[in-house]
Amino acid sequence: TYTLSEGSQNGWQQTESPDAVTAASGMNVTGQDFGNFQSVSISGMKFNDLNGNGVKDTNDIGLSGWKIYLSGTSSDSTLTDTNGEYTFTALGPGTYTLSEGSQNGWQQTESPDAVTAASGMNVTGRDFGNYELGIITGIKFNDANGNGVKETGENGIVNWTIRVSGTKVDSATTDTNGVYTIMELPQGSYTVSEDVQNDWKQTYPESGTHSVSIDT
Repeated sequence: TYTLSEGSQNGWQQTESPDAVTAASGMNVTGQDFGNFQSVSISGMKFNDLNGNGVKDTNDIGLSGWKIYLSGTSSDSTLTDTNGEYTFTALGPGTYTLSEGSQNGWQQTESPDAVTAASGMNVTGRDFGNYELGIITGIKFNDANGNGVKETGENGIVNWTIRVSGTKVDSATTDTNGVYTIMELPQGSYTVSEDVQNDWKQTYPESGTHSVSIDT
């Protein structure tokens, strides 16, 4: 009776090994096979897509601390390092899907396709791109002397509706200090306006609206 085994090698995973062999006189025992696959790795980068074009340009730096998920033949997750890079190692051949954990205030511009990897493949360049969404904020004030300038003692006005239109349409209501904030705005051009209330006359801006561009 004999037992067969193989010497293991780093980066290889055994998939088949023969049973013990009991051989009688004169037997030629064949087909006692060993199967192995070489481990697969998948890597990429999470980068700040400053111009939102879905391409990693020279000045688009990596983003650390973002969660990257792997699902498919096996499942795992990891965090991007200080350079925005991530790597999954010791994977078996198969098909995998990569996704990222979303974060408030960011818009995704690029994500990798599914990966089908054979034994020994090192799949690189599976990048994710995002840019940080913009914020428009300001104050609605009581222009007591009507000169179009916010001066000392001219307080904010509560409960006025401020609107933005452009790449995204949204609105906000001024708080007790007259402050409004409209968040998570994609890159693009916007017009900021107010809903004028009865018995009030707008003194600023002179055009009646603000033009705002959100970009890099």
